[in-house]
Amino acid sequence: MARLTIRVVGEHDDDDRTECTHKVTSVGKPKEAGCTGRTAYSARCSCGWRSAPMLRTLANEARDRHRRDHATKPTPAEAGAAR
Repeated sequence: MARLTIRVVGEHDDDDRTECTHKVTSVGKPKEAGCTGRTAYSARCSCGWRSAPMLRTLANEARDRHRRDHATKPTPAEAGAAR
């Protein structure tokens, strides 16, 4: 069985919605020069799934919903291994 990793990550406000991995203040303002700050959060899964940008609480719910989906149907890696 393939191991799945589903994370909720902060995103920059740029065209690619890149992950914001550095420290920010409690209100989301950047502590590094040149950073636009965190503007949204998304849930990302190692299977390739990604939620739309949203509030952190909604991203947490999307992560939990996606995790339940994996519990009820196999991932592509699991389906290929069963053949």
